[in-house]
Amino acid sequence: MDGAARKLTETVAPAPATEATPLAPPSAPPPMPARLTIGLVRRWLALHRGELRALAIGALSLALFLLAWHLLTKYRVTAHVRFVNVPSPEMVLDSLMRVTRDNKFLMHVYLSCRRILIGFAIAATIAVPLGLVMGRFRLVREIVFPVSEVLRPIPAIAWVPMAIMLWPTNEESIIFITFLGSFFPILLNTLHGMTMVDPVLIRAAQCLGARETAIFREVYFPATLPHVFTGLTVGMGVAWVSLIAAEMISGQFGIGYFTWEAYSLVQYADIALGMICIGVLGLGSSAHAMGQEMTAASAVPVQQGKVTVTDFDLSYDTLEGSIDAVRDASIHVDPGEFVSIIGPSGCGKSTLLNAVAGFLKPTRGGVAVDGEPVAGPSADRGMVFQQYSLFPWKTVRENVEFGLKMKGMERSKRETSARTLLGLAGLLGFENQYPDNLSGGMKQRVGIIRALATGPKVLLLDEPFGALDAQTRLIMQQILTNMWQRLKTSVLFVTHDIDEAIFLSDRVYCMTARPGTIKAEVAIPLERPRHQSMMMSSEFLALRRGLMSLIREESLKAIGGEVNDIALQGLDIDLHGRSLADVI
Repeated sequence: MDGAARKLTETVAPAPATEATPLAPPSAPPPMPARLTIGLVRRWLALHRGELRALAIGALSLALFLLAWHLLTKYRVTAHVRFVNVPSPEMVLDSLMRVTRDNKFLMHVYLSCRRILIGFAIAATIAVPLGLVMGRFRLVREIVFPVSEVLRPIPAIAWVPMAIMLWPTNEESIIFITFLGSFFPILLNTLHGMTMVDPVLIRAAQCLGARETAIFREVYFPATLPHVFTGLTVGMGVAWVSLIAAEMISGQFGIGYFTWEAYSLVQYADIALGMICIGVLGLGSSAHAMGQEMTAASAVPVQQGKVTVTDFDLSYDTLEGSIDAVRDASIHVDPGEFVSIIGPSGCGKSTLLNAVAGFLKPTRGGVAVDGEPVAGPSADRGMVFQQYSLFPWKTVRENVEFGLKMKGMERSKRETSARTLLGLAGLLGFENQYPDNLSGGMKQRVGIIRALATGPKVLLLDEPFGALDAQTRLIMQQILTNMWQRLKTSVLFVTHDIDEAIFLSDRVYCMTARPGTIKAEVAIPLERPRHQSMMMSSEFLALRRGLMSLIREESLKAIGGEVNDIALQGLDIDLHGRSLADVI
């Protein structure tokens, strides 16, 4: 037994009785099992308070509806809406007791359910895969979407004459109409879900070594599932509408036919019973559709992880012509080195980083890692993005394991690796939580260790702490530098924060305003390990002043001359006691 288990056992084990121990008085508390049961019940009630409240409100709402129905029919209210011939709840209940003794009514219910299940199943089987393929492949979408948009507005009921001509039996015609009713809602919701998948999640998966099939299985499909379930729910509702209309027109059995026959025979209680039966079956089927739902990464040898960017140019074509984003930029990151890039907004820092990641191809020049040209995203270059890029349908540990799973590591080993890294980041206690339950700093910590889990040669970070508050940002900087100190992975870090760049880096590149190029390379001679107290040292402040002067000049250029030193002097202008509104 390990120490933690032994300590727990000692805590809960009762002390041995002695001869001096008196008998419990009559007013002693209830036995331990009873108290535990009461505590568990109270805890369950507390955890499910919201669901129980919703259930109680729903039951009350249904009771009020039945009461209103009873009173309106009892007193034959005729205030514009006439309840003279509407059957009371009691009459409908009597009708239910009568028809349930008749096998014919049960046959009506069975046939309607059978038609719904067959038509809906065929629609879902075709629409969901088709929507996924349309969302992933533009050519398929361009071929199928125009046809679906022409057919979609046609009501299923309008297909009844055509269905009778197309299919040899009424049964097949009704199933076809039910299929049409559910097909288009499922298809369009699935397609919409595919278009809403965050591109950052795709890039994160690519950086973790996922290929096209794995990305489709692990990212596209789970991200689209909420939209698929919405489509299934809406499709089920429309399928019932289509089925009942088809049964009323061309059927000889089914709930729709039963309801229409009751109207023809002036059996008003049966009409209401048929409607209630449709509602209950539709509610149940829609609810069913919604309910379907390492040892630590070893440090990379110091000989690996050399990044070389040479004579890098990247331009974009626009209607006004070609725009240079980066021009003639050259940088390098030595194995095991931490290098930052700073510069004014829009200077091309993230563009340069995305080129190293393999998401962008240079117009001119080259990008290489360990002498091999970068041809696309790879697990050798882990990346942490500005946005939170965790997969929301996976737990914290499953997110960290993702890259290891893509590499084919067996489950037990990747669990061990993930737990070790989570412990290193202080997140082991949150391994089974989902990203929505984490703070911003915790999400970025998970993102960093997920990128490190595969043992990349280079770690790329694109302003990962930009959205965090000042205190959390300082803590994250300390955590990152501590982790890097242990793993010694090569790091290329993009930031706007000069203090952050100095604190973390061995060297800092300063870029010019667009088109961005390297204006200066500054070595950071501060000793390691580093602590926040260093940020007040004279060496740190001297480095800060130097980088600030470089950035200030380029930031003014980036704004385009709208703000300069003379314009800034206007901030000190004397208004002679008048308000700014009076001066304007």
